[in-house]
Amino acid sequence: DGTHVWVANDDNSVTELSASTGALVKVLSALSYDFIAPDAVDSDGTHVWVANYLGNSVTELSASTGTLVQVVSGRSYRFDNPVAADSDGTNVWVANGDGNSVTELSASSGTLVKVLPGSSYHFDYPDAVDCDGTNVWVANGGGQSLTGFAAS
Repeated sequence: DGTHVWVANDDNSVTELSASTGALVKVLSALSYDFIAPDAVDSDGTHVWVANYLGNSVTELSASTGTLVQVVSGRSYRFDNPVAADSDGTNVWVANGDGNSVTELSASSGTLVKVLPGSSYHFDYPDAVDCDGTNVWVANGGGQSLTGFAAS
């Protein structure tokens, strides 16, 4: 995000580093943050979004302090092994690898905007997602293809 580098770790933690020096700022542990196999981290400078692969959830942190804001989970989000997340500051897109879907959240509140089903968007194990401000791009690991659509 220009100030911090955030790293998802296999030991159910997230590491915060200084972007300017690479020095360790802190390690956030699973116990306090509900990380369960964090697979991806994204920051828009205000929020940090952690996709919890085995937790079927997304953890939101404050980018300035690293404190827990909320854990987003539940059936309505249809998280199914989320493997990637990306935010443009307005929305957050979460790629659900096993669910063949992408969940769109509001970046300001973490509330559900919509779930984009694989049947309509031709997702085949989406394993990466990126927004360029205009379009959202989803890499399909199973289909070895790329799906693009307009950002909301």
